[in-house]
Amino acid sequence: MAILNQDSTLSTYYLGWYGNCTENCSDQVISNITGSSEISRIYQFDGDDKFLMNWTGLANNFTSLECGKMYLIVLKAGTGTVDVPNFIFANMDSNDSGKVTSSC
Repeated sequence: MAILNQDSTLSTYYLGWYGNCTENCSDQVISNITGSSEISRIYQFDGDDKFLMNWTGLANNFTSLECGKMYLIVLKAGTGTVDVPNFIFANMDSNDSGKVTSSC
Protein backbone atom coordinates (compact mmCIF):
# COMPACT_ATOMS: atom_id res chain seq x y z
CA MET A 1 0.00 0.00 0.00
CA ALA A 2 1.24 3.48 -0.79
CA ILE A 3 0.08 6.63 0.92
CA LEU A 4 0.70 9.48 -1.51
CA ASN A 5 0.87 12.92 0.12
CA GLN A 6 -0.18 16.14 -1.53
CA ASP A 7 1.88 19.33 -1.38
CA SER A 8 -0.09 22.37 -0.23
CA THR A 9 1.09 24.60 -3.08
CA LEU A 10 2.36 22.35 -5.91
CA SER A 11 1.30 19.29 -7.87
CA THR A 12 3.04 16.17 -6.59
CA TYR A 13 4.40 13.44 -8.89
CA TYR A 14 4.77 9.75 -7.99
CA LEU A 15 6.45 7.39 -10.46
CA GLY A 16 6.03 3.74 -9.62
CA TRP A 17 4.94 0.22 -10.38
CA TYR A 18 1.54 -1.28 -9.68
CA GLY A 19 1.66 -4.74 -8.07
CA ASN A 20 3.98 -6.59 -5.73
CA CYS A 21 4.82 -10.11 -4.59
CA THR A 22 3.66 -9.82 -0.99
CA GLU A 23 -0.05 -9.36 -1.71
CA ASN A 24 -2.37 -10.85 -4.30
CA CYS A 25 -2.54 -8.30 -7.06
CA SER A 26 -5.70 -7.47 -8.92
CA ASP A 27 -6.48 -4.50 -11.12
CA GLN A 28 -7.55 -1.42 -9.15
CA VAL A 29 -10.46 0.69 -10.38
CA ILE A 30 -9.15 4.25 -10.11
CA SER A 31 -12.43 5.79 -8.97
CA ASN A 32 -12.45 3.33 -6.02
CA ILE A 33 -9.07 4.51 -4.70
CA THR A 34 -9.39 6.30 -1.35
CA GLY A 35 -8.74 9.97 -2.10
CA SER A 36 -9.07 9.58 -5.89
CA SER A 37 -10.67 13.04 -6.11
CA GLU A 38 -7.20 14.44 -5.31
CA ILE A 39 -5.67 12.80 -8.40
CA SER A 40 -5.10 15.24 -11.23
CA ARG A 41 -3.85 12.80 -13.86
CA ILE A 42 -2.39 9.31 -14.26
CA TYR A 43 -0.02 8.39 -17.09
CA GLN A 44 0.74 4.88 -18.33
CA PHE A 45 3.77 4.19 -20.53
CA ASP A 46 4.46 1.75 -23.36
CA GLY A 47 7.52 -0.50 -23.73
CA ASP A 48 9.60 2.36 -25.10
CA ASP A 49 8.81 4.56 -22.05
CA LYS A 50 6.62 6.76 -24.20
CA PHE A 51 3.43 8.27 -22.83
CA LEU A 52 0.65 5.90 -23.80
CA MET A 53 -2.58 6.75 -22.04
CA ASN A 54 -3.91 9.07 -19.42
CA TRP A 55 -6.66 9.20 -16.85
CA THR A 56 -7.98 12.60 -15.83
CA GLY A 57 -11.24 11.73 -14.15
CA LEU A 58 -13.13 13.32 -17.05
CA ALA A 59 -11.67 11.99 -20.30
CA ASN A 60 -10.21 8.56 -19.61
CA ASN A 61 -8.24 6.22 -21.85
CA PHE A 62 -8.33 3.63 -19.03
CA THR A 63 -10.22 3.17 -15.77
CA SER A 64 -8.02 0.77 -13.77
CA LEU A 65 -4.43 0.37 -12.65
CA GLU A 66 -3.19 -2.97 -14.02
CA CYS A 67 -0.74 -5.26 -12.24
CA GLY A 68 2.78 -5.17 -13.62
CA LYS A 69 2.52 -1.75 -15.26
CA MET A 70 4.37 1.52 -14.60
CA TYR A 71 2.43 4.70 -13.81
CA LEU A 72 3.07 8.36 -13.12
CA ILE A 73 0.41 9.60 -10.68
CA VAL A 74 0.02 13.37 -10.41
CA LEU A 75 -1.79 14.77 -7.37
CA LYS A 76 -3.44 18.18 -7.20
CA ALA A 77 -2.05 20.73 -4.77
CA GLY A 78 -3.66 20.29 -1.35
CA THR A 79 -3.20 18.82 2.10
CA GLY A 80 -4.76 15.37 1.71
CA THR A 81 -3.53 11.88 0.94
CA VAL A 82 -4.33 9.22 -1.63
CA ASP A 83 -4.15 5.54 -0.61
CA VAL A 84 -3.18 3.30 -3.55
CA PRO A 85 -2.98 -0.39 -2.57
CA ASN A 86 -0.16 -2.34 -4.31
CA PHE A 87 1.48 0.83 -5.74
CA ILE A 88 5.24 0.90 -5.20
CA PHE A 89 7.02 4.21 -5.78
CA ALA A 90 10.58 5.27 -5.17
CA ASN A 91 12.46 8.55 -5.12
CA MET A 92 15.79 9.81 -3.86
CA ASP A 93 14.50 9.82 -0.26
CA SER A 94 13.13 6.25 -0.37
CA ASN A 95 14.71 3.25 1.28
CA ASP A 96 14.91 0.07 -0.81
CA SER A 97 11.39 -0.12 -2.20
CA GLY A 98 11.74 -3.64 -3.59
CA LYS A 99 12.61 -5.10 -6.96
CA VAL A 100 10.74 -5.48 -10.22
CA THR A 101 10.57 -9.17 -11.13
CA SER A 102 8.57 -11.40 -13.47
CA SER A 103 8.21 -14.13 -10.83
CA CYS A 104 7.56 -14.08 -7.09
